[in-house]
Amino acid sequence: MVKVICKNCNKEFLHINRRKKFCASECYWDSLKGKMPKSPPPHLPTQNLVCPSCGIMFKKWPNRKYCSRKCLGIAQRKEEKQCLSCGISYVGSGKKFCSKKCQSSFMVKERSPTWKGGINKEKDRRKSFEGVKWRKAVFERDDYTCRMCGKKGGFIEADHIKPFCDYPELRYELSNGRTLCRGCHRGTDTYGRKRRFIEYNGVRMCLSDWSKAIGIKRGTLDVRIRKLKWSIEKSLTTPWNKSIKP
Repeated sequence: MVKVICKNCNKEFLHINRRKKFCASECYWDSLKGKMPKSPPPHLPTQNLVCPSCGIMFKKWPNRKYCSRKCLGIAQRKEEKQCLSCGISYVGSGKKFCSKKCQSSFMVKERSPTWKGGINKEKDRRKSFEGVKWRKAVFERDDYTCRMCGKKGGFIEADHIKPFCDYPELRYELSNGRTLCRGCHRGTDTYGRKRRFIEYNGVRMCLSDWSKAIGIKRGTLDVRIRKLKWSIEKSLTTPWNKSIKP
C-alpha cells in the first residue's frame, strides 16, 4: 500500500496504485465541475455560460450546453420527453422510448436498421410442418438407410430427386424423396450450387443429363459454357476430341 494525496480534497489515503488521483468517485466528479474534458480549439469561438444543471459558469464552445458529463446525465434524467411508440410523456434517461418494450414494438420492419425487405418464404418451406412431416416419412420408408451406399443411421438427409425449387408440385411427394448419407448427398448432381439446367430445342435438362445424352463428360460441358464462353448450341453439338480444347 502506498500513501497518495487526493487532488480534490487534499486528503491522504492508502492505495495499491501510486498513480491514483482521487480518494473517491465524489471527488472525481467534483473536480470535473467547471472544467472541460478537452480544451476548446483556438479557431472556435467561446463564451461564458452558466451550466443549467449545477449553476457553475464555464466556457462554452459549439455543441456544448453543460459543464460536465455528470451534469448532462442529471439533466437528461430530469427532462420530460414523449415516447415515440406509445406517445406517453415520461422522465428518464431514455432518449426516444419510455421502456425497452416500446422500443422493440416500434423498431420493426422498415423502422429497423436490419430490415432486408422481408424473409423469402420459399426458404422456410423446408422447415415448415409439411416439410418436417415429409422428411420423417422418407426416413421411415427407407428404414433410415442410405439408398446409395446402404449405410444405416448416422448423418442422414432427405434428398429431393427432382429439385425443390424447380418442381413445386413434387416438393412433398413421398416418391420424390430418398434417404442419403451426407457424403452421398453431396456427391449428387442436384446438391447445392452444382445443379445447372440448360434448355436447347425445347428440352430442359440438368447438365449431368445432357452429358449422358450426348456422351460428353459433365466437366467438359461445364468448362465449355463457363470458362470458354461457348454458346449452348456449340457446347452440345461439338463432339469431344483430344486434339481440340474442351
